[in-house]
Parts: sequence; structure tokens; C-alpha cells
Amino acid sequence: MCHCQISHVIIKRPVPDQIEARTVWISGYYSDHTFLTPIHKDQDVSGYEEMVDRIRKLWEMGYNDEQMAAQLTAEGFHSARSPHVTVKSVMKIRLARKWYLPREQMRRVEEIEGFFTARGLAKRLEVNHSTVYRYIYKEIIPPECVTRDTASGVYLIRNDPLLIEQLRKRAVEHKKKNGVLRPTASA
Repeated sequence: MCHCQISHVIIKRPVPDQIEARTVWISGYYSDHTFLTPIHKDQDVSGYEEMVDRIRKLWEMGYNDEQMAAQLTAEGFHSARSPHVTVKSVMKIRLARKWYLPREQMRRVEEIEGFFTARGLAKRLEVNHSTVYRYIYKEIIPPECVTRDTASGVYLIRNDPLLIEQLRKRAVEHKKKNGVLRPTASA
């Protein structure tokens, strides 16, 4: 025997990321509940444009992705498949609009105030930037020639012609040793 107290339930989806449920009891009273529901695209999240605008403002204030995600969550925003704003969502929105963090901006440049970035030195030496990092970590580039930008964490290598020439010779020797540089037909 069923002694059901519920008369019926009404479910609505007013926006893509929310479900409203009204439970109507036999007595005539009702209770309303709103639930977030996962969706596929961040663009369909309620308040998406406001969240994008807020990300821009926080980015301009110097927040990083983790700080922005925490602040947006505290302000009531959420991501498509999460009840909070994820770091990945913030990063995707920010990068799609080319709002780069200082570290990302610095990685794109080759030289800063008399210092090479790893990208710049790699280009000068005609090697992969991972080779430059290996030179730094193994102290092939002397530690006194390397510094880090405090804001971005990017390595900066002194533009010393003697050091550059030594590193260039090392890179060429390594390429010869591994068969990357082959003698030309006329040699």
C-alpha cells in the first residue's frame, strides 16, 4: 500500500544550466528547488558575458588564473560542468581574448634589457628552447649569467658575446656528434 504525500512534480529548465523543480504536496503546499545541471559549453552558462567581463577586470588587476577562479566562485559564478569556476575555464576564456599573464607575455619576447629569454637564446643558437633550459639546469650556462624575472619567473640569460660563442660552438659540436650536421656534397 502506497501512502504517497506528493501530488505531482513540475520540472522546468529556464536556462541551459539550471533546472527548477516544484514539488506539489497532496495538501496543496509546494516546495521549490533550483539545481545546477552540467552543460557542454561555457558560453551557455548563466551570466557568461558578466563572467567574461569580470575575468577581464581581475586580469587587469594582476590576478592569476587560480585567484580569478576563486574570486569568481566566491561571487557566485560557475563553469559549465562544475558548481564552481575552474582554473581551466578562466584560462580558456582569457587566452581566447589574448589577455596574457606577465609570464606568458615574457615568453613571447626574445630579449629584455640586455638579456636573452630562453626563446631568444635558442633562436640565436639555432637550437630548441629545451636545449637552453638543459644548459641552464646543468650549469653549462654559468649561474652568474642567469637570472629570473621576479614577476614572471622567466629565465634571463646575459647577452655576453663570449658566452654566446661558446654555447654556439657547443651546439654545433653536439649536432655534428649526433649526425644532424652533414657535410655538403662540395666538401
